[in-house]
Parts: sequence; C-alpha cells; structure tokens
Amino acid sequence: MSAEKNVGADIAEGSIDQSAQPKVALANLDEQQSWNWFTIRTLITSGTGFFTDAYDVFIINLIVPMLGYVYFKESGGHIPPGTEGALKGMASFGTLVGQLVFGYLGDAYG
Repeated sequence: MSAEKNVGADIAEGSIDQSAQPKVALANLDEQQSWNWFTIRTLITSGTGFFTDAYDVFIINLIVPMLGYVYFKESGGHIPPGTEGALKGMASFGTLVGQLVFGYLGDAYG
C-alpha cells in the first residue's frame, strides 16, 4: 500500500515519465463498452470477410481437380502441373491484391 502512495507522489513531483501511465480512455474501456449498431455491423462485416477469404483459400484445392475433369479431358482429367500451380498461385495473389485494394478503399472512404 505504501508503494502505491510513493508512486503517486513521484508522479506528482514529475520524477516518473507520465507517458508510461495508461490514458484515461483506455483505463475506462471496460466500463464504456456497449453493443450498438455500429459495433454489431463491424463484427458482422469483418466476420463475413474473414469467412469468404478463408473459404477462397481452401476451396481452390477442391476446385482444381474439377476444372481438370471439365476442361482437360484429353489428358485424363488432370490439369498440367504448370497450369495447376498458376491457378493456385493466382488465388493467393488475388487475395493479396484484394486485401490491399479494399483496405485502401476502406481507409480512404470509410
């Protein structure tokens, strides 16, 4: 208990850097939380974005054999390795570009 009083006295005297102390808004964050429409909409939007991003990354491995069956019948339904690698790589590249473009648009236009 006396250590807490000494710290308070040191802050008042200016011997401790006050920037190390938590901001008032951060200290009261638990008390100020509320579930309003903006919070709910933000959670739904970010959750939907995360789901579709993960779905896109994982589904490409299931789609490539189907594409081979439909478009590469002459080679036994198998996509050539170079084409298969390009398809899978472009899915990841498209995810990267989408994150950058829509992140910028979200920051610019809110």
